[in-house]
Amino acid sequence: MAFFHSLSRLAILLLLLEGLLATPLFSQKNEEKRLAPSPTANGVFLVPSGFGPEKGEVYYQNLTVFFNQVQYGASDQFSLGLSFELLSLFAALDSARYRPGFTISPKVTVPVEGQDIQLGFGAMFVEIPDTDEFLDLGFVLGTGTYGQEDRHISLGLGFGLVEGEFSVQPIYLLSGQYRLTRRWYFISENIWIPAAKLGMFNLGLRARGRQVHWDLGLILSGERGKPFDRFPILGLVVPIP
Repeated sequence: MAFFHSLSRLAILLLLLEGLLATPLFSQKNEEKRLAPSPTANGVFLVPSGFGPEKGEVYYQNLTVFFNQVQYGASDQFSLGLSFELLSLFAALDSARYRPGFTISPKVTVPVEGQDIQLGFGAMFVEIPDTDEFLDLGFVLGTGTYGQEDRHISLGLGFGLVEGEFSVQPIYLLSGQYRLTRRWYFISENIWIPAAKLGMFNLGLRARGRQVHWDLGLILSGERGKPFDRFPILGLVVPIP
């Protein structure tokens, strides 16, 4: 319960920053040096927000070299993501009988008219490397996001899907970002699985460039009551024209 009390206090604190989230941070006078479109609003590291890419937008994301994701905006309210990791892909290239791991992630975005609120409903279907079953593992997610694209918080709820059966055990999500300067963002993403007493908490910075955005962060993960493991995370995001 201590975790949920802390999570509640953090959520209330973020909501109290409503004025900061709703107030324009920058004027247009410094926008003459055009930067690449920011994909951060679509999600942070791994978990999607209520925002989505606009129609025709494509982003490539890489995390720690091995994890890769491509996201495509099929319309202003529907997007599709494809993720894969290199180790199982190389193994599949070496052996025709080995199936690589990948995920497929559709998402629908529903803006709330007249409010700085975006609702996102999506799923993630997971193909486990070298298994006979096809996409037999996954998640369904619902996310509510408050704020603007450069400063927002997201609360989400997910449920697991195994062999067509939904898990009744929820997954809680809390993420957000805040634009510190024209180029720098603070980003955070947190996942808690009560049934497993397992949490993963990410925080870091994103440097927005003219063609490539760079991510640097730290992952804290582990079980409740035990020391958390710490992993650095390095990534990049490339908008594809």
